[in-house]
Amino acid sequence: MREFSTFADLQPALVIQVGERNATVLLRNNEKAELSWDSLKWARKHINVNSLGPVPSKASDILAVGDVVRVIHKEDNNLEFSQLPRVQGAVVALEADTGAIKALSGGYSFAMNNFNRATQAYRQPGSTFKPFLYAAAIDGSYTAATVVNDAPIVIEDVSLQGEWRPENSSRDFSGPTRLREALYRSKNLVSIRLMRDIGVQYARDKIVEFGFEPDRTPANLSLSLGSSDATPLQLTSAYAVFANGGYKIEPYFIKTIHNENNPVHLPEHSGNAFKDTNLALNIRDREELRIIQASTAYILSDILKDVIRRGTGRSALSLNRPDLAGKTGTTNSQRDVWFSGFNRDIVATAWIGFDQPAPLGRREFGGTAALPIWIDFMQTVAKYYPVKEFERPSDVRTVSVDPNTGLLAYSGQSNAIPELFRQGSEPTRQANSPEARQQGSVIESIFDY
Repeated sequence: MREFSTFADLQPALVIQVGERNATVLLRNNEKAELSWDSLKWARKHINVNSLGPVPSKASDILAVGDVVRVIHKEDNNLEFSQLPRVQGAVVALEADTGAIKALSGGYSFAMNNFNRATQAYRQPGSTFKPFLYAAAIDGSYTAATVVNDAPIVIEDVSLQGEWRPENSSRDFSGPTRLREALYRSKNLVSIRLMRDIGVQYARDKIVEFGFEPDRTPANLSLSLGSSDATPLQLTSAYAVFANGGYKIEPYFIKTIHNENNPVHLPEHSGNAFKDTNLALNIRDREELRIIQASTAYILSDILKDVIRRGTGRSALSLNRPDLAGKTGTTNSQRDVWFSGFNRDIVATAWIGFDQPAPLGRREFGGTAALPIWIDFMQTVAKYYPVKEFERPSDVRTVSVDPNTGLLAYSGQSNAIPELFRQGSEPTRQANSPEARQQGSVIESIFDY
């Protein structure tokens, strides 16, 4: 047994006896222990990521004498049958204002694999990338009420090597859709049209300002769906821009260094990993770090609250906090699943995937696989970060709009909705009432002219 290492809390055990509904194992310290049926019955044969074998009815369906298995001691001192995971994950959390890293896990076990997925794994972020595109648009002339068509599209793009027929993950189309709804419902076709409308190069350049590496951020329409490569730490740092009101941060790991209780003074160019030499923390004028307007950050944060209130992040409602915002992400064939979320003080990202990109399974999505990890983490840290809403900039206005057109609501409109606008970007036209549409032409009725 000495040739088998213990990884995390999983220790090796040798099966020496198999009963009808239990098994006896020998541990590394030569102690014998029993595995109960409650501990064993979950184990079904793995066929592929989408299929498992039949439910076992007896212990011999699972184990045989001579097997080396993995077990874990539970709090009640009972032994539980387990296994080493092939899938990996990462979690990163940092303070939105300072970039101070509060938690970082780069995988299941450092002893099993030294690769730090939080800082070294460049993966496609999928839909968790969309907020940066929407920020580029809203920082310009677009608003959360701007309507973009959610309809089939065929794209000829040399950089995409031919014809591209993208789809929404739901395989349906909603027609003209407000940007707020398109983002919290993660509409792929709206994102593609939005990037095409504001300009691919402009969008890409603006997105790079959030801290993504230029050579890993392609200047083509696939970027609108998160085809770039980024680490969980980079994505978390970028989301901090929404939480802190529009400022780029540089994450740091080390607050102070002491030698025999005496502080060590670092050379001036020791790098951003140290608080004392972190460029973002030691700049004279913080406005030099601003990459989007405060109003844009506030409006995006409010839209991302809708992801939790009514979108793919609804499971986070279990935290019972009104100050949370975030975005799920799932890449093609469920190779990577993500959730990045935040409140005013802290930003955290959870990622799951195989080290060698491969499908996780057709039932695995950001909202079902990564989000539960994020929720567990936030439950743990909630006591350190009381509910704190985002500061509303003085130039943000609330205006009632028509939900179908994004235009000003007509007088007495019962289904009007409130929307946030930067002062001066509010719609100036009013939606037609049903009576006005009846009196107009067919074309006017369709397009609400």
